[in-house]
Amino acid sequence: MASGRPPKPADQRARRNRDPNPPLELTYSPAEKPTLPATTRDEYGRTVKIDWHPQTLDWWLDWCESPQAALFSKSDWRSLVTTAFIADRFYKTHTIAAAAELRQREAAFGATPIDRLRLRMHLLDVDKAEDDAKRRQRTGAEGVKPPTTGKYAGLSVVNGGE
Repeated sequence: MASGRPPKPADQRARRNRDPNPPLELTYSPAEKPTLPATTRDEYGRTVKIDWHPQTLDWWLDWCESPQAALFSKSDWRSLVTTAFIADRFYKTHTIAAAAELRQREAAFGATPIDRLRLRMHLLDVDKAEDDAKRRQRTGAEGVKPPTTGKYAGLSVVNGGE
């Protein structure tokens, strides 16, 4: 037999594991992936050709093929293009300042597993997601059978659970 106080009612508990700031839901449409610019303006306003470092080009390709890229808006891509200039500076100079700024900017896009956890991103394995979708399609209604007894007896899933 357990000793001590019984647990408080759910509405009186100090820790309810609820997010105090619910997410703000906005509508947007994903933007097309841009190409890295070929020219820019120098400090005197003259147009100059950009000679991208090969690692910067690989870095850009990695981001274009990342799962996050499918959700990038126009402003996200613009910010990533700006970040490409910092990546280029890092790959050309290997300075600590460029590395620090690049790390912070990449974190905002979810570059590493810990960054994605902070951003509450969850990447799905493509093969597993396809297998799950096929299984749901075969079994119908997410494979869940409606309860036959209790207060939910007789309820059924409508429109595939959506």
